[in-house]
Amino acid sequence: MTLEEILINFGATFISVFLAFGLSLWYDRKKKRKEEITMRLRILEAIRTELDLNLQQLGKENEENVIKIGRFTTIALDSAVGGGYFSLLDSETQGRVSRIYNSFRIAQMWLDKILSMVASADMAMTDAEHNLREFQGMLYEVLKFLRKDVPDVMIILEQKILENKHELN
Repeated sequence: MTLEEILINFGATFISVFLAFGLSLWYDRKKKRKEEITMRLRILEAIRTELDLNLQQLGKENEENVIKIGRFTTIALDSAVGGGYFSLLDSETQGRVSRIYNSFRIAQMWLDKILSMVASADMAMTDAEHNLREFQGMLYEVLKFLRKDVPDVMIILEQKILENKHELN
């Protein structure tokens, strides 16, 4: 073998290896990007479904002074945060969703206080009726905010879902 043949063989081998590594890197990045979009889509859909369930529990706007006893679910958000996937959402969406879920937690706190007060000897206290009205007023304010803002956030989530589905295709 001549030096020229050795150099040609070396060059061809080097180019082949470089091309294989490049294609492998490109494929891995594409695969990772698709997995990220798929996970973001799953999170958005789960949160949207959960917000829909919580919105049904809130009742209609004309039922402002109706308190439905139950618990608001936060499993989808808790799972996304716990798994580290909530960070896949853009910061504006994270902020809006976090604000909604924080309001659900506050509403649940006021509802729990009211239920605890009604179910215990606290109602025998002289200022119990006043406290109950105060708690109800605070609960109604949070529920009013949620009834107004949850549908807006659900629209944003639906737009993000469509964007991600389009990006997948």
